[in-house]
Amino acid sequence: MLPTTNCYIVQRKIEPLPYFVHRTENNNFPVYQEYKAGGNKLQTRIRRVEGNLQFLRDQIESALRMEKGQVKISSLAGHVIVKGRRRDEIVRFLSDLGF
Repeated sequence: MLPTTNCYIVQRKIEPLPYFVHRTENNNFPVYQEYKAGGNKLQTRIRRVEGNLQFLRDQIESALRMEKGQVKISSLAGHVIVKGRRRDEIVRFLSDLGF
């Protein structure tokens, strides 16, 4: 017989996000650093995003404390492009969200 204790399990209701980031075949996040203009322009690209890209852009700007305009959306490709070298921060942000 198992001992009984007075412990409560708190369940919180997790709201579904209006976007989804699919992982790669190797179970990694599809976040890539790119070097443009001969290596002078650094940017981070998030691929394989499905859903509301504007909501993801706003969440990244607030989570990484970035100014407006530093995160852009490529709606034809479904990519989110972040100015600068931010791969590790974005991967940590996505893993904290539970993707």
